[in-house]
Amino acid sequence: MNDDRAPAGDVRAELRDRLRDARRGRDRPAMDVLRAALGAIDNAGAVHDDDRTQTERLNAAADAVDVPRRDVSEDEVRAIVSAELRDLEQAAIQYRELGQQDAAAKADHQASILLGVLGETD
Repeated sequence: MNDDRAPAGDVRAELRDRLRDARRGRDRPAMDVLRAALGAIDNAGAVHDDDRTQTERLNAAADAVDVPRRDVSEDEVRAIVSAELRDLEQAAIQYRELGQQDAAAKADHQASILLGVLGETD
């Protein structure tokens, strides 16, 4: 590891740091779960504009580089990552019940990565 790590308490930065490390290590399950968590955070920041018609939204989107975003608080980020963690834990249980041990092990591995992120940023 290097010295340009995420500041304490910054979950997003910790996810990005771990994604960079997972890429270097070619750890596909880690890359998948870290990208999913970052995507969920990005999606939470999307501003919903339900006052316009679908055509108006599509026309505006054609002219936009990105959709409008709002700031997602650190508490919201932690809640999102916690929800992703719970989903993985539930998936592991269901895979075990179905006798799919490899899938359960992968879900456990991915859950442990998110648990580590949350623990690292406490």
